[in-house]
Amino acid sequence: MFDNETNAQAFLHHLLMQHQQINAAADRAERAWFGELPASFVLDQVRRLQDIIQRHFREEDAGGCIDEAVARAPYLRGRAGEIESEHPRLLDKIQSIAERLGRLTASTTQYDGLRREFEEFVEKLRRHEAAENQLLEEAFGIETD
Repeated sequence: MFDNETNAQAFLHHLLMQHQQINAAADRAERAWFGELPASFVLDQVRRLQDIIQRHFREEDAGGCIDEAVARAPYLRGRAGEIESEHPRLLDKIQSIAERLGRLTASTTQYDGLRREFEEFVEKLRRHEAAENQLLEEAFGIETD
């Protein structure tokens, strides 16, 4: 938890900026994939997204805004736990997609299947980030849009 309101607000702003970075990176990766660009370029975008997500989850899991949100609004503890419990699954999924994309042969069927899997991942990731934003809105009395 934070020692003063200024630090809490600064970290909250940082966290919300990371959410925007995650969405922008997911958008770039999707555009690359659907723009039918070379697999190596798509892989680069997917790995960039993976790096951003890893760094973001590491910061969240180390404590900070989610913990502060629960301290301010203890009734959010269960929802916060559910959100944080999604981190390992989301990380495993993006890592798996990146690894398989890196090993992909010229098979269009494999590529299309992996692209659909990535689309599903991005939908889950966006729902996850939206749930985090909603929790932060409730706890801090802000609007994140």
